[in-house]
Amino acid sequence: IDRKIRMIEEVHQGVEDKTVEEKLAAAQIQWDKETKEQLRLARIKCDQEYMTQLEEMIRDRVSVEKVKWREGEEARIKSLSLELELHYRKEIDSLVATHTSRVQELSS
Repeated sequence: IDRKIRMIEEVHQGVEDKTVEEKLAAAQIQWDKETKEQLRLARIKCDQEYMTQLEEMIRDRVSVEKVKWREGEEARIKSLSLELELHYRKEIDSLVATHTSRVQELSS
C-alpha cells in the first residue's frame, strides 16, 4: 500500500511539475512578448528623438550656412562697390585732368 501511495504521489508530483513547467514556459513566452514590445516602443522613441535632434541639427546648420552666405555676399558686394568706386574715381580724375589741361591750353 505504501508503495502504491508513493507511486500515486510520484505521478501526482510529476503532474504538478509538468503544470509548473507549463506555467513557467507560458510566463516566459508572455515575458518575451512584453519585452519585445517594450524594446520596439523604446526603439521607436529613440528613433523619434534621433530624428528630432537631426532635424534641429539640420536647421541649425542651415541657419549657420545662411548667415555665412549672407556675410559672404555682403562682403562681395562691398568689394565690388569699392572696385566700382575706384574705377569711377579714376575715370573722373582722368576726365578732370583732361578738362583742366584743355582749359589751360585754351587759356594760353
